[in-house]
Amino acid sequence: MTLTPELLRAVRADQAVVLVVAEFGFTVLPKTAVDEHLVVPLAELAVDEVAIGDEQRRHRLPAPGVETVVVDGPSWAQAWWIPRAELRQLTVAEAPVSVWATSSGRYLRRHPSRVDAVGHGRWSVLEQRAAAELLYAAESAHVVDDGSRLVAAVHAARAVATTVTAPVDGDAAGEEEAFAALATLTELLNQTVTADLRRQRAGIAARVADRHDGDLAVVTQALGVRRPLSQWTLKDLLKGRSR
Repeated sequence: MTLTPELLRAVRADQAVVLVVAEFGFTVLPKTAVDEHLVVPLAELAVDEVAIGDEQRRHRLPAPGVETVVVDGPSWAQAWWIPRAELRQLTVAEAPVSVWATSSGRYLRRHPSRVDAVGHGRWSVLEQRAAAELLYAAESAHVVDDGSRLVAAVHAARAVATTVTAPVDGDAAGEEEAFAALATLTELLNQTVTADLRRQRAGIAARVADRHDGDLAVVTQALGVRRPLSQWTLKDLLKGRSR
C-alpha cells in the first residue's frame, strides 16, 4: 500500500476509517474493527514522516515486492520495518506466544489481535532476557532449536530445573532427599556455577576490550548490541578478570 498525502487527508476526513499498522505494512480499516494499539496517530503524523526507518533507522522504503513487517515503537517516529525474510522464528506456529529474532540480534514478539482474521498483527521489541523468559515458559516442543546460544541457554536452564526427580506423594524419605538435593543445587547455582559463568563473561569482555584498546565506551556498545550493558557492569567484570 502506498501512503500518499491524498490518502492521509482522506483518512483524516473520514473518522469511520483509520490508518493502522498491519503485519505487512499499513492499511485502512473500519475504526470499529481495529485494536487501539494498531492505530497510527495521524494528527501527529506529517506527510514527510510517512516513510519510517528500517531496522538501522535509515529512512527509506522497502524494495518493490519485498514482504515486510512493521515493528511498534513508543511513537510512530520510533516504529521501524524489516523484511520478513530477515526474521528467524524461535517458536513454532502453533505456540501460544510468537517469538522471533532478527539477523542483527534483536528479538521480536508478534501479538495476536482482533483483526488477525484479515491478516494483520502487531510486532514489538523484546529484550533478550524477556525473550528467554518467554521461551523458557513455553513447552519444549514449541521452541525452535535454531542452534543459537540463546536457545541453548534456555534449554540448559530448563534441564537444570528438572534435574531432581520429584518424589511420589507420601514418600517421606524421598521428600527429604529431594528437598536436600534441591537446596544443594540452589547453593551450587548461586555460588559455584554463577562464579563460573561470571568468569566466562569476564573472559569474553577482556578479549573484546583488548581488541578495542580498552575503550570502555566502545566495548560497552559492542557487547550491548544483543542485551543492554552498563559501563559499571563491564568495569566490574573486567575488575574481576584482573584478580
